[in-house]
Amino acid sequence: MLHRVGMPVVAAFLATLFAVSVRDGFPDKVEAVGTPALALVALAAAAVAWGRRRASRLLERVLLLGSLAVLAGGSFESAVTLRFEIGYPYILGFLPLGYAGAFLFLGPVGGTIASLATYLVAAAASLTAVSTGEIHLARALPVLAGSPILIGLLYTLAWSLTRAAEAHVRAEAEAATDALTGALNRRSGEAALTRLTGPYALLVVDLDDFKAVNDTRGHAFGDDVLVRLTRSLRASVRPTDVVIRWGGDEFVVAAPTQDRSDAERIAERVRTGVAAVRDSEGASVSATVGLAVRAPAEPWRSVLERADASMYAGKEASSPAALSRREPSATPRPPSRTPRPPR
Repeated sequence: MLHRVGMPVVAAFLATLFAVSVRDGFPDKVEAVGTPALALVALAAAAVAWGRRRASRLLERVLLLGSLAVLAGGSFESAVTLRFEIGYPYILGFLPLGYAGAFLFLGPVGGTIASLATYLVAAAASLTAVSTGEIHLARALPVLAGSPILIGLLYTLAWSLTRAAEAHVRAEAEAATDALTGALNRRSGEAALTRLTGPYALLVVDLDDFKAVNDTRGHAFGDDVLVRLTRSLRASVRPTDVVIRWGGDEFVVAAPTQDRSDAERIAERVRTGVAAVRDSEGASVSATVGLAVRAPAEPWRSVLERADASMYAGKEASSPAALSRREPSATPRPPSRTPRPPR
């Protein structure tokens, strides 16, 4: 919303400056050419913001760097054409705005480079005006001495804000992920599932007999298994798919797709990846995978319930009792004989 409103305001402001220049007979050529060009860039940025509902970083930077170039070029041209006395108030007024915009859109490093480059040209123009007697040295001091101080203060502020923003991002990432495996934790996973709107496959991956692993080999060994399993899950799905540690040894994977066969291929890749996992002693790891594909407008909790039921059905089907019911008897029965009729 800021760009959709702000960019038209910037365009109107530049158009007003251009109208004043026309009225005064164009004090300098740089302003006569640069101001309307910048107004067109601002209008283009506004059109992008309204059409795509997001700002164009490229147009923003073109507008910023173009404004700094016009400011620096205009100040030097006014000094060379002996009109610096007229342009000096504009330089004092717009230089701080240019510095602030540079740090706002380019960050501490880029803002410093752009601001110093603009300052060097403005300082050269000021010294030229002093050498030709257009202004006294005392009048040029706000640009010559004030600008470096202002740039230093803006750099300190931008650096502090950048570090604070990075720390905030790190804190959010740590709060959203499981500390052990790096997968999304359940809270952030539920939020991610809520944001999914289209069709997707939901996989529930549950390690087999993991409690026995923890009981016999210790929790440190079990943690190592979980870490290796998470790496396998990430390698088996696409980077855009969601991997969640739902709790304990249970993981949930959300993969956007509307094709049942594609969902089954994803599940098969996950099964294959899990089967290839080895613990720190080289033993294989096994897991049961449940699958459900979201129906149109179906709540994610309903999809999860169906995937969970599919996983438990898989565990039941692979249990020793179920296998023994399906296996033939080890000792074959003798064939039945038809009794002979009495003589």
